[in-house]
Amino acid sequence: MQTNESVKSQMIQQAVIEKLALLSMEKQQKVLAYADELAQPKTDGQNLWDMIQECTKDVPPEAWEELPTDGALNHDHYLYGAPKRYNPDGSLIER
Repeated sequence: MQTNESVKSQMIQQAVIEKLALLSMEKQQKVLAYADELAQPKTDGQNLWDMIQECTKDVPPEAWEELPTDGALNHDHYLYGAPKRYNPDGSLIER
């Protein structure tokens, strides 16, 4: 005997097939690509910190010493050459 869940699943599959038959070939291909994407197994969910460590693992310690200590505060200065807005202690530079 089929479970309620398997009956629902079969009904959904049949409804999808019926709707799919009404679509153009191009839209059917898009549906297939989307279904393929959904069917992919989920990754192990590597977190952001692990990704950062992977990207920076080969950076030598002396390169870290050359980074500005106020880079987050004055990122516009270091990226675009804008005037510094903050002191290294985080206080606003008076103009």
